[in-house]
Amino acid sequence: KSSYQPDPTQDFTFPDFPQYFVAYSMPANGTSMMYGNGAPRLHHCWYVLHWLNEKLKTNPLKKMLDGKEFVVRLNRACPLDSRYSRHLGPATATTYQKPKTLTAPWKRQGKLALSVASKSINLALHDVGRDEASIKYFHANQLTGGSPIEYQTVLVVRVLLYLTFTGAGWNNADRLVRVWRFEQAWNNLREHYRLIGGDKDVKNVYIQFLAGYTASAADAHLGDRNFTINFASANHPGAGDRIPNAAATLTVYKNVTATELLRYILDETPDAHGVYKFDFMKNWVNAQLGDTFTIQHF
Repeated sequence: KSSYQPDPTQDFTFPDFPQYFVAYSMPANGTSMMYGNGAPRLHHCWYVLHWLNEKLKTNPLKKMLDGKEFVVRLNRACPLDSRYSRHLGPATATTYQKPKTLTAPWKRQGKLALSVASKSINLALHDVGRDEASIKYFHANQLTGGSPIEYQTVLVVRVLLYLTFTGAGWNNADRLVRVWRFEQAWNNLREHYRLIGGDKDVKNVYIQFLAGYTASAADAHLGDRNFTINFASANHPGAGDRIPNAAATLTVYKNVTATELLRYILDETPDAHGVYKFDFMKNWVNAQLGDTFTIQHF
């Protein structure tokens, strides 16, 4: 993707390209296999593994190896010794089938309504297989104590925004600072939340936070856009809502902080320790997987 130029005119306007895709990433992914050196990960063997185990169901392999099932194993120093054997059969009470399109989310909810219809968030649950990444690279302290927590899926929590700037005195640097402050507040939620305690194939879910932007208010194909945000150059008038919401268009005054905006979008205020309950995430995953997870701040 060396030819990709998000800002070809180099005028540093923001945003400068539509981001209507859902993607997930791991903060510590830079040192993982395949990311840097092109070596395969364990879960890349899934298609071959699935093909082989399907062939075992009929002759001649059934006659030779009846009752056998193969797994792919990464044999390294403990605790990185790992086997990949998930998703080999049809969905049952305790397992589920590997998605046919690996880049597509397994479960997805565009514009999940929060307390009111004009407040929404986008959720997507991605299967991550089982390999080095799932037990090592999601966050820095995943291997603490020599007993890593293993993640089977990633819950991507994404807000998709269209930005406008009104009033006098704006320049590109000011615009970038306003957006940067919000992104910092949003990104600070990463590496701190997960769902644990699943009783089925998915035991633990890593929660990843991403922000996306549309380059035009007329992007009709971006139906999952959650808010239009109008950054105003004037301070709040002192009366009325701190963040007025007119049909999912938010007015963010100069003296309204990025933290205020973050809490408004998430429809929640954290406790005295800065920890969010995020019940809407937990409830959505529980409903999708038919399980009972507990959300954990770490």
